[in-house]
Amino acid sequence: MAAKVSTPRHETNGGNSRIGHSLLHKLAPTKFVRCIVEMLDDSHTEVDIESRSSGGVLFKKIINELNLAEPDYFGLQFCRGSSSKPEWLEHDKVIKRQLKGLVQPYKFCFAVRFFPTEPSRVAEDLTRYHMFLNIKKDLKNGRLSCPKETAAELSSLIVQSEAGDYPNNQPDQYISDYQLVPNQTPEFEERVFHYHKENVGLSPAQAELKFLEIAKRLELYGSEVQKAKDAEGYDIEVIVCSEGIKIYRDNKRLNIFAWSRIEKVLFNRKHFYVQLLPDVDRDPESKTIVGFILPSIKSCKALWKSAVAHHTFYRKDYRDRFRERPKLIRFGSTYKYRGRTQFQAVEATRRSFRKETSFQRTSSSRHSERSSGKFGESSLSGSTRLHCDTDSDVTSMSTTRG
Repeated sequence: MAAKVSTPRHETNGGNSRIGHSLLHKLAPTKFVRCIVEMLDDSHTEVDIESRSSGGVLFKKIINELNLAEPDYFGLQFCRGSSSKPEWLEHDKVIKRQLKGLVQPYKFCFAVRFFPTEPSRVAEDLTRYHMFLNIKKDLKNGRLSCPKETAAELSSLIVQSEAGDYPNNQPDQYISDYQLVPNQTPEFEERVFHYHKENVGLSPAQAELKFLEIAKRLELYGSEVQKAKDAEGYDIEVIVCSEGIKIYRDNKRLNIFAWSRIEKVLFNRKHFYVQLLPDVDRDPESKTIVGFILPSIKSCKALWKSAVAHHTFYRKDYRDRFRERPKLIRFGSTYKYRGRTQFQAVEATRRSFRKETSFQRTSSSRHSERSSGKFGESSLSGSTRLHCDTDSDVTSMSTTRG
């Protein structure tokens, strides 16, 4: 009888198969995905990153490209369609999973996610300049709802930042060279000229700081808006901002729930709830819960995530963040805002000094390129800070001016 000869296990695919698979995985060619990011100055940058990269990898590359030392105020947005609302890219999740169903190249918009409550506390002119660009774009496209006189004052500071002091030897028609608001009229340009004369002597950085100081007083400054219905079935807008959660109906504010009054925010399918802290003076045991109905589960969760992020960023200081981490209870989701708070961002910048860097500012679009929107029509639903056109064509392989 022939003897049975066995093959040692180490010579087969068995035994150390895990090591073999791991080695093959490392030796396999790295796959990349292409991302196109639209900057706030309308330029586009293409970035190739590994397919398994998280959103934070792409965000860090863009921050390094822009040389920003205060990244906590910013984020990347993407859209799932031309009619869908922008979504914020999460830093701790793989990009491909977040953009599942979208085709490459992936398209993003760099934008301000959290506007500072006090712009003067922002350390660098470069950071404020990007905030200035974000609001300037919203003003130009009619997404920022504000009185015409305020729009004229803001527009004069745009001209001051780009052109300097008003020219004595030119008529006031030079304002018409700038595309500042939709459907710009001669009367509006005359008001811009009036305010521009008052800005004499302001440097670009000073004009941009004054611009932000005026903008922060606007009702919709740094807001994210969701359409909803109240308990009685009326159409409302739920607005999340640095102050708290505002409720609007027919462009009139009905209520505001300051972050200091809010104990919890949670959601259950299409229902969004705000639980307020009890009134110690009246009834310390009572709890008030206000509910709203969103159009879809997706929009409800987006509103909840926005509320969690804004509450964490604006209200909590460093000690609160770590001592009271479960303050905002999550219902049916594991989402956490993992970024730094406004307090931490300011403190970190104060401790890590760097020499102010020079940078080049871009110019506004000119008169011939004006858009066809209607200026002066207040619309909360149109106040979304940035719109991503997923069908736009970008042909350049490097950073290009839009």
